[in-house]
Amino acid sequence: MLRRPPALLTLTLLALFPWGSSPAAGATNPEDDRLRAALRDATVQLRAAQSDLAAARAAQAAAEEQNKQLAAKCDELKKQANSDHTTTQQTIADLNSQLKARTTENQKLTADLKNATTEWGRAAQAAKTAEADRERLTVEVDDQRKRILSLQAKNVGLFLVANEILSRYGDFSFGSALKNKEPFVGSTRARLETLVQDYRDKILDQRDKP
Repeated sequence: MLRRPPALLTLTLLALFPWGSSPAAGATNPEDDRLRAALRDATVQLRAAQSDLAAARAAQAAAEEQNKQLAAKCDELKKQANSDHTTTQQTIADLNSQLKARTTENQKLTADLKNATTEWGRAAQAAKTAEADRERLTVEVDDQRKRILSLQAKNVGLFLVANEILSRYGDFSFGSALKNKEPFVGSTRARLETLVQDYRDKILDQRDKP
């Protein structure tokens, strides 16, 4: 703090050099004039010092008030920083927890994808094998169809030939037997007719029916 100039100095100067006192009326003392001038200068300086002191005290009070405001603002910022730090730490902990959960989920999805890829490979191989089997069976079915058609044609031809043979034996009459001098009478003819009918039935049974 600024110190106030001692008031005793001012009072002493005023007592030593009273205003308006002189040894003789109308006479001037150079020494008195010098002292009076010095007193006036000291008074002016004192007033200027008092004015500066008042201004300094006002500035000091303003500075102290500003310091109080800055201290309060600093405390507020510290509290805010501590709160932000706590919030940040909690946010970091939450993010770490979410990251851990996402990492676990990603590992599970990766394993599922690997298993699905393996199963897809097996399914693709099975489909490829099935397609090869289908093509092979298609060829075999075509071959079997061609063979069946060929056998059916042969079967029809064989049936026609056998039926023609049996028809000829069936039309072989008693008169033809006498004409050809063949022993074809009685029970022999009956057995032959029965034999012809049996063979005809067997041929019909063995004939392919598409």
